[in-house]
Amino acid sequence: MIRPMSPLHKGQLVNYALVVLAVACLLVVILTRGKVTTEEGESRESNLLVAWRPEEVTRIEIEQRGERVVLTRQITADAASADEWRIESSLPTQADSYAVDKLLGALEFATWVRRVPENGLDRAAFGLNNPRSVLRAQMGAISYRIALGNQAPSPPGAAYVELTGDGAPRPGVMVIKGDLVGELGAGPEHFRRRDLSRYVVGELSRLVLEGAGGKRALVQMPPGIWRLEGGFLVDRELIRRAFAELSRSEGESFDARQAEPALRGADTVRATLVPSDAKQPTAELEVGGQCPSNPKQVVGFRKKPDPLAVCLPPSALDLLKVPAEQLVQRTPFSLRTDEVESLVIEEGGRRLELLRTGTAFTLRAPEKAEVELAVGNERLELMLGTSAELVENPELKRLGLDPPSGTATVTSAAESDAKVITESVTYSGTLPDGSRTLRRKLDGAVLRLERDAGRAFTPDATLVRRPQIFDFSQSDVERVDLEWDDIKERVSRSEGVLRLEEPEGFGYDAGLIDEVVQALGSLTADRWVSDADDGSFGLAHAQLTVKVRLKDTDAGPRERVLVVGASTSGGAFASIQGEQGVFLMPRRALDTLETLLLDRGVFTVDPSAVQRIELDARGRSAVLIRRGDQFIEAGGRAELGSSRIQQIIEVLSALRAQAAVHLGPPAKSEGFTAPLLSVRIQRTGGAASLGTLRFEIGAGDSWRGMSIYYGRVDGVHATYVLARSQVQSVIDAL
Repeated sequence: MIRPMSPLHKGQLVNYALVVLAVACLLVVILTRGKVTTEEGESRESNLLVAWRPEEVTRIEIEQRGERVVLTRQITADAASADEWRIESSLPTQADSYAVDKLLGALEFATWVRRVPENGLDRAAFGLNNPRSVLRAQMGAISYRIALGNQAPSPPGAAYVELTGDGAPRPGVMVIKGDLVGELGAGPEHFRRRDLSRYVVGELSRLVLEGAGGKRALVQMPPGIWRLEGGFLVDRELIRRAFAELSRSEGESFDARQAEPALRGADTVRATLVPSDAKQPTAELEVGGQCPSNPKQVVGFRKKPDPLAVCLPPSALDLLKVPAEQLVQRTPFSLRTDEVESLVIEEGGRRLELLRTGTAFTLRAPEKAEVELAVGNERLELMLGTSAELVENPELKRLGLDPPSGTATVTSAAESDAKVITESVTYSGTLPDGSRTLRRKLDGAVLRLERDAGRAFTPDATLVRRPQIFDFSQSDVERVDLEWDDIKERVSRSEGVLRLEEPEGFGYDAGLIDEVVQALGSLTADRWVSDADDGSFGLAHAQLTVKVRLKDTDAGPRERVLVVGASTSGGAFASIQGEQGVFLMPRRALDTLETLLLDRGVFTVDPSAVQRIELDARGRSAVLIRRGDQFIEAGGRAELGSSRIQQIIEVLSALRAQAAVHLGPPAKSEGFTAPLLSVRIQRTGGAASLGTLRFEIGAGDSWRGMSIYYGRVDGVHATYVLARSQVQSVIDAL
């Protein structure tokens, strides 16, 4: 009795069939590998290489003028990464992958113009007995040999090539176009990588520079940290930039035999690169002179191993010429901000511990808290990126370093413990001049930090302070008092509107009042700099004091007092009266609060109300009068022309001061003893007279980064600043 087949058996048969099919396909691939497929034969009939599969090419050999290079494919373990090509030699090196890929692409799409029949073949005349270049390529079972011969009669630039080799389909002699001649004629040097150094900086243990700049021997210890042999640490950024220049792969290469004549007698630097791996050879380089093909560049010559000559930008030589004293690192630490994983500061029993955790920081001491990434990075940048003065022959006791006041340590992130970099410094307390000294443990160098930079080494709790200083709206404000430079201003709310009460007798600018209130209501610290005022922030002699009175609440009147002390980079130190902590107030906020609130429109006129304008610019004068809707020159003169008159009227109608800079009489330096421009404008409004507006323009200057002229209006006891471009256009029109 025959039993029906079970589902399991059917499934097994299907699996067996699939396995057999896969094996059969694999056998077909193996058996046909290196063979010309039907599709290739039909679609690549006019190609130089009928069969060409770049991914199967494993070896390329090029001979030219007695020189030879062998390129071999190195298959990478990572499927996502491209295979590498290496140059075979006693010391294999990486080939220029771009040059190899370009050659493979050229061979893939290479076509012939015409084939030369056997009966018309003259090998000697065609240059095939002694070809100028021979290329061999191994692709599976096929071994191609392409010999490049002499120039062909046509088309222009064309040449003869002979295709032979084991398994090479459709061999013979053909004529190819000039663009392909250039690709096949590339010599061995074309495929050598043009990074002169041969090593990346992390692979070296020692670097010796001689020649221009003097002799400098540098050693790497620990990994990533360089120092002068027997001396101080070297600026990592200078080393990085120098190697970046020497590793430029786009540098134009040339025949190495031309390098020595170009270097002879020139200002050069000789570099000896000793790798950490004792099995690897020492590299010897020389940089300088003029590049033979580009006089604006310098020669980069690698003498050993694998001689190579390239053209480099002059900046490469400039970096190698830096003398020893300028190589010395003048920052407390060599690590960059983004490299630091942890920071620990200890002083007088206090401790600050900061740890990077992904997209933020965690503060572990003096209290536990999360710290925003930008805030933590800013603190690190103050400690790591500040350049300091190197102290020669330091007396440690006098400098407060024997014993020190505290210790600061930074640790890098790394993929393994062996690659972690730890750097520490000991530092002094604040010295009488406000500076602070520190001593690097790695090399013993003593640095002096200015007062502001030295404050970053204090183990305080400023990292967890909220940056928001004030938070109120304009409607909350009842009064604002500002006092600076003998100037007192008071803004009070009257009938629901904030108005200028003091100084009296001046018009005010409602827009400026709004800006002051908004600046105060949203005031934010750039950063907190200290838990307390130690007397060094200039707060005892404030440059600006601002009292803000807010509306009464159930808790009673609310008054806050902002005290602004000494100026520093980016702003000024400030604090809130009665509260702990000193913060850095941004310059933009300080400028807003120290701008007089006087009316900026005192120079502006309405053209429709103007009857007569008299202008005098140091002897160049004009009088303009109204005729209907137009202005003309008085007395029948026509020197200015309608376009220049229109220019003057348009500028005067839009003339607006940037701000008033002080009250009272003009300063002598403001140039009003001999004004640059005097303007007198007669105005009427309907039947009523609006009076005469008179103003003068004094000397030019700069104000808050802007080019300005000083200006004063009759009857307004204040000096203003006006944009130079506006005033100049009136003067130029006269």
